[in-house]
Amino acid sequence: MYRIRVVLRRLLLIAVPTLSLTLGACGGDDGPTQPTAARVSTTTPAATPRPATTPQRDTSPQRDTIGRIASTDGVRQRVLGRRARTVTVLEGAGQSAGARPVVVFLHGWGAIDPRFYAPWLVHLVRGGSTVIYPRYQSSVITSPATVLGNTVAALRTAFAVVPPADGRLVVAGHSAGGALGADYAALARDKRLPVPAAVFSVYPGRSLRGGPAVIPPVDQSGIPAAVRILALGSEADETVGTATARQIGRLGRYVRVTDARVDDHLAPLRTDRVAQATFWAPLDRLIERARRAAGGRSR
Repeated sequence: MYRIRVVLRRLLLIAVPTLSLTLGACGGDDGPTQPTAARVSTTTPAATPRPATTPQRDTSPQRDTIGRIASTDGVRQRVLGRRARTVTVLEGAGQSAGARPVVVFLHGWGAIDPRFYAPWLVHLVRGGSTVIYPRYQSSVITSPATVLGNTVAALRTAFAVVPPADGRLVVAGHSAGGALGADYAALARDKRLPVPAAVFSVYPGRSLRGGPAVIPPVDQSGIPAAVRILALGSEADETVGTATARQIGRLGRYVRVTDARVDDHLAPLRTDRVAQATFWAPLDRLIERARRAAGGRSR
């Protein structure tokens, strides 16, 4: 049991080594406290809550006080579901949901609060997409074997409220979320869920670099050939390496990131121009391609 807990605690590194971030309030499985919100812009990171690092039993209360992105002009949000199957839906105010692309954004391990990626998420909403952010964990010690099932359950809840129009769903993920995004694409058809038009996998990983897979892999031969896949990896990523990115990229396109300004595992959480060009822009292009292929109007 001790060794299992050590592995799970180290898995936090798959997503966000929070010592390098400015952190807000934190909460464990006994229910995360509601942190004080900071206004979100598309250039300045919001205050971020700290994922739990102390092993505790999963005793979340009935109400789930997951943190929210601060109120932002033109963006509204809803939090649905409970505990590890909570999902946050971000939408543009005053726009028809049926005409908007839907982006499922899967976070890195332990980054259960959408404010970790707030500027990017707000950018996506302001660009014309509805964003669905599954929590998929109660805390950092949630069993990796349960996270895909939690993701699928959360997405069922979200799609019942904001069903994606045909061909307008794009799945994006960072780190552990990058692996889960490909897994979802492989299972969606069998689960009778919307199949994504594209998968964008950024520095994906199932375990620490060189370690055994902790998030169980899924047979990705189930991904339909029509799904466009783009995976980004970096040889300088000392957290997860490139093995998972290369595996996913073989189903579509693999891009090796070599720019030293954005080649580390935490780079997708940054908002400078280089990070936006490396991570935000390719996802924008995938969304636009899906929109056009589905017969929607271009922006």
